Amino acid sequence: MSGKRFMSVAVIFCLILTCCLAGCAKKEIEGDNTLQSWLDEHDSETSRVLDYDQHVTIGHRHYSKGSYEKAFLHFSKALALKPEDTNLRLLRGDILVRRGLMEKALNEYMGIHKDFPDNRQASLGVGKVYFAAGMYKDAKKYLSLASNGTCEFSQADNLLGVIANWEGRPLNAKISLLRAHTCNPDNGEILNNLGMSYLFLHEYEFAIVFFRKAIRKGCTPPKTFNNLGIALVKCEKYGEAFEAFRSAGDEAQAYNNMGYVLYLEGELKKAVECFETAIRIHPTYYQVAAGNLKRARTAMQGSELGGEVLSILDTQSDVEDADETAEKPVEH
Repeated sequence: MSGKRFMSVAVIFCLILTCCLAGCAKKEIEGDNTLQSWLDEHDSETSRVLDYDQHVTIGHRHYSKGSYEKAFLHFSKALALKPEDTNLRLLRGDILVRRGLMEKALNEYMGIHKDFPDNRQASLGVGKVYFAAGMYKDAKKYLSLASNGTCEFSQADNLLGVIANWEGRPLNAKISLLRAHTCNPDNGEILNNLGMSYLFLHEYEFAIVFFRKAIRKGCTPPKTFNNLGIALVKCEKYGEAFEAFRSAGDEAQAYNNMGYVLYLEGELKKAVECFETAIRIHPTYYQVAAGNLKRARTAMQGSELGGEVLSILDTQSDVEDADETAEKPVEH
């Protein structure tokens, strides 16, 4: 394969991953539960008359135990007695996010931001809601308002780093994520996200280091092992890459995902061997590997990846041709 063609494939690969990453992060902005149903269900103390301090104390006790509906109820009653308590409004926003009531959380945080534009916690809350909804342009605006280079708002730096990676700005992402990492050196998710920055920067040895650190710190969903596997393939450490892919799923999935990355690298013969092995392990179940094998064999008929294969790759849906149960490089 010519160097120029290889670069084209690499660029397409990164573009596909960017689309996939953005799609994976999106979720509904509002949950099924309604706020009033919580209050009706958990307001068992209507007959008791409590003062502001009592409501706050009881609310914090419920919050610390994860009884968020009861905590919300008492914080709301405390706010009715002292509406100027911004911290309680922030806590209500946090509870709404935890319960998936994103639209209500957005209204809560936006209300605080309108009243106090310089409140960084409110900006962080708005940014987190927009991020969860996949509205990354809006998320970036408010997360940038929250970030001030201190550890108090390192969560904003982490999310800004993730967005920068998705936008194809891995150097900016690395800067943000290194700030977050300095404040949270044992956070596996931040370590994984840093690994993604190095992966996109083609600094594969550094990517391997950070993915392995993430795993040691307990960040062990399939995506982290798959990210490690891709970085290892880039360094031609195929045996270690296979073990990483296998840690993300079963043996057939590992061979298919190994073949998929090799296919994108232009290693067509090796890719075919991986797909054939995956099919041999799961001859009836593994239809995904069969489809990948067909494409790889078609590509081998030419001296390089031709237009037909590139047109297949240049679609978001084609990313799903790698095993459905083992995710592509994904940040969180």
